[in-house]
Amino acid sequence: MAHIPYEATIAGTQALPPYQCTGVKVFVFPLLADTAPLQTLCDKFLNIAPSAAGITFEPIPSAPNTCTVIIEAIDYTSLTAPTPPWNDFGETPQRELLFSFPVVRKQGNVPVETGIFVPYIFVDDPASAFTGREVVGLPKLLANFSLNRSFPVSGPINVRFQERRTGGPIRMVDLVRISSIGIAPPPGFPTLPNPSSMLGFSTRILINPQSPAADSYRSIMRCVYASTPTATGSLSPAKVVLTPIVDLDLRSTLGIRTDVSGNVVSFSPYFVDADFSLEGVTTLWES
Repeated sequence: MAHIPYEATIAGTQALPPYQCTGVKVFVFPLLADTAPLQTLCDKFLNIAPSAAGITFEPIPSAPNTCTVIIEAIDYTSLTAPTPPWNDFGETPQRELLFSFPVVRKQGNVPVETGIFVPYIFVDDPASAFTGREVVGLPKLLANFSLNRSFPVSGPINVRFQERRTGGPIRMVDLVRISSIGIAPPPGFPTLPNPSSMLGFSTRILINPQSPAADSYRSIMRCVYASTPTATGSLSPAKVVLTPIVDLDLRSTLGIRTDVSGNVVSFSPYFVDADFSLEGVTTLWES
């Protein structure tokens, strides 16, 4: 008999891929960003293999010294792990917000394939957080969400995150807030994409408890995401407020550009309704 809510562990064992997600609504907010900070993120989190392995990653520019960073705010109706015995542990809804940008993987300085890198991702489900981090290497963090499928009519999308200060109080901060500017969407309706697959790259890192400043294990992961869209549509331009907190300044770390008034604006946001799954997971390199 299935158990609800979904629990991703059985005697401490993490649920294995694939993970299936149905009834997913994705709000997509493209932003322009500088290339150099994104290369810094690649160097810090993806370019960790020794030079002899020959594996390197670079952001893919959309114009000279310019890349596109995507914010996705996602509402999941159902997230399940269909492989026995985890398929007997029910399902869960989830809300999520992530930042991604396109990268190219090179082998010996020769381009091999392209995909996305997600350096920051926030979810509201604990099982998803620890399974995503420990199995796939996605750096999921727990957060509180205000995210309604009727956005922007329902009001802003808001992600609240717990900030910890040395010697100070713990407080909840509106880390990401996205609101419609209220003008008409740009002309041209997004075309419904065909079913497709996409690659994602991530890094699994485990800390050495005997030497907290060192890692006891590292690996570079390659994931395959399959998507079947069912609807899409354009949205009005949106203002994005990114509040810096201790050790986390999303705007500057991602190199996100502002307009002449100092605001971050997504001029061509859109939504997609889809079912998708995280399927094959491959270890490209491990320490």
